Amino acid sequence: MSFSALSLTGRLDPERDVVVITGGSSGLGASLVREFLARGCRHVVSLDVVAGQAEACDYIECDISDAAQVSRAAQDIRSRHGDCTVLINNAAVQSAQLVAEASLQEVHRVLDVNLYGLFATTRQFLPAMLALNRGYVVTIASVLGYAAPARLSAYGASKAGAIAFHEALTYELKPHDGVSTLLVCPGQMSTPLFCSVATPSAWLAPVLDPDHVAARVVAAMGAGRTAPLSLPCYARFMPFFRVLPGPLASLARSFSKMDHAMS
Repeated sequence: MSFSALSLTGRLDPERDVVVITGGSSGLGASLVREFLARGCRHVVSLDVVAGQAEACDYIECDISDAAQVSRAAQDIRSRHGDCTVLINNAAVQSAQLVAEASLQEVHRVLDVNLYGLFATTRQFLPAMLALNRGYVVTIASVLGYAAPARLSAYGASKAGAIAFHEALTYELKPHDGVSTLLVCPGQMSTPLFCSVATPSAWLAPVLDPDHVAARVVAAMGAGRTAPLSLPCYARFMPFFRVLPGPLASLARSFSKMDHAMS
């Protein structure tokens, strides 16, 4: 696949861009698949352990925590569609356990999918983007990467790692102005991943519709956005949570009731 010199850096080309979405069979991933298809994208591929429902999407069974499976999937994508130019690192799992009682097997599973998977997929698809001088790597993190509730230590650690991954990758790609990055940090969504979570405050932290989040993400990419996308409103202020003095941070956590959401 080749792109003309007139192709706009950081914009989507529905005819020629090859969009790969990890975890595209349910939740936000499925919403992203539908949104890209609705915008006329012809090459949309989902990497997931189960198949999805959108007929126009090419579903490839793949556990992204397994580098060999990712490599095989990448070869399939290249043979069917060409080089991936848009990578949405969305797949995630979670495990709600106290640190002292956590199963290390479950901790490994969360970190392998949510964090190691970012490296496994990006290493496969980034070289072609650099060769084409065109690409978008989108990292779906979470507000919990800035403030992890009790019982979600593995998930919070994986999302904090995802934020650090995005930051390092962004600055590594500075010399390559044709390849863009985007960090997405949403709050709680009405997806299967957190269906068991009690919303601490629907007023302060409303539960998001994944279709709305997907539309915002794809619109941001269409506009060539590289500044972090955080939603709803309170999510924009979460990075500052990390620098609050201890007593203020404790007060904020108590007020939000975030540490009781998984109890």
